[in-house]
Amino acid sequence: MYAQLQSHKFISYPAIALLVALALVAGSFPAGTARAATWTSALVTCDSDDVKAAPDIYAQTLATYYRNQTVTVTGERTADGIWARVVLPDGRLGWMKAVCVAGAVQAPAPAPAPVGRTVMINTGALNVRSGPGWWYPILGKFYRGTVLPLGTYRNADASWVQVVMPNGQTGWVNASYIRAGISLWTLPVYGAPTGATVFVGPGGTVFSGPGWTYPILTSYPHGTTLTLGTYRTADNQWVQVVLPDGRTGWVAVSYALPSIPIHTLPIYGTTPPPTTPPAVRTHVVQPGENLYRIGLRYGVSWPKIAAANGLVYPYRIYVGQTLIIP
Repeated sequence: MYAQLQSHKFISYPAIALLVALALVAGSFPAGTARAATWTSALVTCDSDDVKAAPDIYAQTLATYYRNQTVTVTGERTADGIWARVVLPDGRLGWMKAVCVAGAVQAPAPAPAPVGRTVMINTGALNVRSGPGWWYPILGKFYRGTVLPLGTYRNADASWVQVVMPNGQTGWVNASYIRAGISLWTLPVYGAPTGATVFVGPGGTVFSGPGWTYPILTSYPHGTTLTLGTYRTADNQWVQVVLPDGRTGWVAVSYALPSIPIHTLPIYGTTPPPTTPPAVRTHVVQPGENLYRIGLRYGVSWPKIAAANGLVYPYRIYVGQTLIIP
């Protein structure tokens, strides 16, 4: 009997130890499908932040999150409180700066669907530019879920559309990265001819320049429709029209009814937006290069290269990436 007990003890202890070891090893791997009770969702509050494989800015980057995106946090922090542990959609664990998720733990509200003449940003971060093309200067940056009023115009193929920023300034965004409340094809094409109705009276007179002192070209009766010209004056008091014989002239806005807002026209005497893309230089990133070295090569400061390519902190570039050199 004693021998049997001794044999049983000899067999069971190693088996128990093996089971405990397996449990510890299994617990060291991220749960790809199981969700811990302490995990919750957080909205990213920084403009952008990289998910690192370790709590170190020089560690491998696993992913990048932008403002208003949702990330799963485990509740763990480093001892210094700088890094917070997060879980990627594929189950991998990583680290983000705690300041980018601290205080934002909540159930994210669903993004509002665009209604009517509005658009919703449908990408991590989107630049608003001064004209319909990536070569125009950046006016602002907006993040996923942001809803902006739709502007007046689109370009000819509806790949760029005008929006109105919160400060009232108009700009252009790439239509591939937005959701619109209406069909963009219903908007007028920027620069296309439009009509303006001219009333009788002193304003029914067309002058050769923007003012009463300019020579008179002709006069029209009430209700005459002319093609709206390209320009307006800075004070919005005069607008250019195109006569039936092709000549351009000016009428007082107080006696004209334009079919579009006058302030959307360029100001007379300023350079109109280019109709064709300007020549640009590009550079393919090689191993060992960074923005500073590339800037030295082309005689351009690295912040200008970052701005031209929409790069934000930490200004990461990759081998094989094509950069625009302003």
